[in-house]
Amino acid sequence: MNVQIPIPIAQQNPDQWRPDAHQFNPKRFAKGILGSSTSPSDYMPFRMGARICAGQHFAMAELKVIVSLILSKFSFSLSPAYHHPPRFGLVVQPGNGVCLHIRRVS
Repeated sequence: MNVQIPIPIAQQNPDQWRPDAHQFNPKRFAKGILGSSTSPSDYMPFRMGARICAGQHFAMAELKVIVSLILSKFSFSLSPAYHHPPRFGLVVQPGNGVCLHIRRVS
């Protein structure tokens, strides 16, 4: 028997992620996981417990460095025509893709 947890559905529980759990709101993570949900175990990309990803802390630190370097050299904005109908699969994705305006910061 194989049991799988559909992570996109598990991560949209309003009891854990507030009443707007079904809305695309990246600002909910502005204060980190604890500022956005009821428990650090609610956010599951690296799992929890004995089977936690051994590279979790390195991956998160590396990602922060890379994102900060990119954000220091470029500015990003969404196209005014952008509409976010989510498409559910292994992860939640924009149904129509994302059109970004990217400009080099001088």
